[in-house]
Amino acid sequence: MASRHYALQGYNLSMNDILSHLDKARQVEWGTKYSLVVYSVVAFVVLSGLLLGLGALGVEFGTLINVLVVIVGEVAVLVAWVFKWSRLYDPDVMSVGFAVKARPESRQYYNDLKTSFRRSIDELNLTEVVKIQELPSDITFTDKKAAEQYISNKGLRVLFWGDAMPGSAGDGVEVTRFNLRVSYQHGPIPEAAQKDLQAILATENQRVVWDIQKTNTFGSMDIVAGNVLEMSLYSLGLCLATVRQERYVVAAVAVLERLHAILASRQPDANFPNLMSVKARIVAMLKGNYQSLRIYYYNDQFKLDEAWDIAQRNLALTPNDFGSNQDAAVLAWLRGEKTLARQYTAEAHRINPRNPLVRINLAFFDFCDGKYSAGLIKYKNIKKKDVAGLTNMVRTVNVILEEYDATHNPALLFAAGWLNIHFSDSDLGRSELTDFMSEASNDAKYKVLCDEANRLLGPSAGATEVLES
Repeated sequence: MASRHYALQGYNLSMNDILSHLDKARQVEWGTKYSLVVYSVVAFVVLSGLLLGLGALGVEFGTLINVLVVIVGEVAVLVAWVFKWSRLYDPDVMSVGFAVKARPESRQYYNDLKTSFRRSIDELNLTEVVKIQELPSDITFTDKKAAEQYISNKGLRVLFWGDAMPGSAGDGVEVTRFNLRVSYQHGPIPEAAQKDLQAILATENQRVVWDIQKTNTFGSMDIVAGNVLEMSLYSLGLCLATVRQERYVVAAVAVLERLHAILASRQPDANFPNLMSVKARIVAMLKGNYQSLRIYYYNDQFKLDEAWDIAQRNLALTPNDFGSNQDAAVLAWLRGEKTLARQYTAEAHRINPRNPLVRINLAFFDFCDGKYSAGLIKYKNIKKKDVAGLTNMVRTVNVILEEYDATHNPALLFAAGWLNIHFSDSDLGRSELTDFMSEASNDAKYKVLCDEANRLLGPSAGATEVLES
């Protein structure tokens, strides 16, 4: 019993050593090269201690088994470390990484900066879109090429890299100075477009204030953290928009919408001299991508609710824009919100009364309301060169025919035929006008339209006399 008691006492001492090693290991950042050495030693100590302890209790496995257990433990540590070190990030998750070499005196500020970024992403409801990736602290970069190669290999979208070190401001105040660079990954775009994007981000991502003052930690941290948040969202939004797939464009819009809200009330200052240029570009980017999504949802996917949501967001962004109101008018009519459609059309007409698209819409309302002469006059004031490239005439005619199917108003059949003959498919237009004449030729209220149809169809169609009431 005495020897077993001695052995157990020895085992208790070994357990204390094991716990001490584990406690020290927890203080080492997992994923760094140093951590591989530390955790390998800890694994060896822990497994050896457990095997010795079990042997002291009379549970022995033999030398070969003991060696295999230790080897398996070491391999497990190595595999876990390699996975952490060489991890590929999900390309569908818009990951932002930080690889900043921080001096010990500056490390807490660096950690606070990442915490602030993560909190801001959460407050902006972007956690499903943007993820911050914790990179091992010994992964650092000293040149742009290496940083860009790393994010390309790992699937990161944006990477902040550089260093953070103590220093002093001009007035002698102690500061931690962040020297940060941002690298990013964009979609496959032509070389000229790549150069344009690089020039835009190099110019418009410039910030001046990067010092965190020891005497004003909170205030200066807010500025630096704001710089990082704004630069990352701007880079991410512009780069995602280069990938012309729905999920990437939707993500780009979500990111740029949040950044637009952040900057809405900001004015240029010494830290952010290019603010107005950034704000203008965000609006332009959002408008362009709203348009792409609206066309995709409505024309390609026939998802009216999704197209309507995009149109409303576009209208909220630019309420005094002709196109925003024009698009909303069409979609409102298709949703059955006809009063709202007329309101949007009236607003579009106020903004640009000479635009031919407004005339097409107003003529459509005239035909729906029985104002046939007024509608025809508006049509005749539209020139082919004016509508070229402005609208998808096939889609416009289809909207008119959908309304005809719902209301059986022959004037809409005339409208479809007239537009087709002049701007799209002449043969189809003649067929539609012939059908219109079959329905309306005996009704005097359509006389002005019948006269025009006869003129367009020509003598070969045979003029039809419209009875006077």
